[in-house]
Amino acid sequence: MNERLEAERAQVTEQTRSSGSSDKNKSSAREWSHDELQLLIKAVNLFPAGTAQRWEVVAEFINQHSRTQNIKRNAKETLAKAKDMQSGNFAMSSLKEEVNKMAYENLQKKQR
Repeated sequence: MNERLEAERAQVTEQTRSSGSSDKNKSSAREWSHDELQLLIKAVNLFPAGTAQRWEVVAEFINQHSRTQNIKRNAKETLAKAKDMQSGNFAMSSLKEEVNKMAYENLQKKQR
């Protein structure tokens, strides 16, 4: 009985891993540009938690203001990218800091 449960558990785990990796491959095919990352950070700050349909609004903001018009972002991948950037992943954290720094420098240039 326990062996059967373990076998089923292993099978479910394997299915979850394989479906998760295909999602990662799908999202990595559509890499985020530097411009889009800046827009994501700006949109997350503009539309705080509690905003009705927040991630749809954020995705639409990115689509409207992005320089790459041929790539349209949806709410699901926008939320996933925001979570990736928010996580403790060092590479993403340094990227976020770089994007924030460049956004601040651009703001200073526009104010002059």
